[in-house]
Amino acid sequence: MPTPDAIYAIGVAKSFASYMLHVTTLSPSTGEAINSAKLASSIVDPLSQFISLTRTGSSQPMMLWLEQGALRYIDLTPTLNQKAKALKGTGYAKILDVGLDNQGHVVIVRDDGSSLILRFDAEIGLAKSIWEFQDSVGPYHFGRWSLLNHAHIGCFEGQRRLDIRG
Repeated sequence: MPTPDAIYAIGVAKSFASYMLHVTTLSPSTGEAINSAKLASSIVDPLSQFISLTRTGSSQPMMLWLEQGALRYIDLTPTLNQKAKALKGTGYAKILDVGLDNQGHVVIVRDDGSSLILRFDAEIGLAKSIWEFQDSVGPYHFGRWSLLNHAHIGCFEGQRRLDIRG
């Protein structure tokens, strides 16, 4: 994940019961390592419980992951001196990448099958829930960015299609 200040190499490594996150920052001009950090995390499935994204309106990268049903995130800086923070709420089951990670949008699925759309915005600095699918509306979520700079996120269930502008 490149930015003007650093290139972020993000990986996961298996520990005894879960996966740990590893981040290394590299200088974009020289390729030298700036810093490296292991983040305490308890990710069971990195394919459905982890995503890297960029806040809307910023080039600031961040990581979002699930840890025992709770959402945690960290803003990435070249020196990797930020601390992980928790978002309010529990009972989350997985994170869905709908192709809008560069615009700060992600879908979070709860344990009961319902889901919500979170937008990470540079202006407010926090995540904002912009839509909730109250029922389990289907396993196929999609996202696209319009020419008018709007995120469109929806899901399919059989013949029904929902399209939310956020």
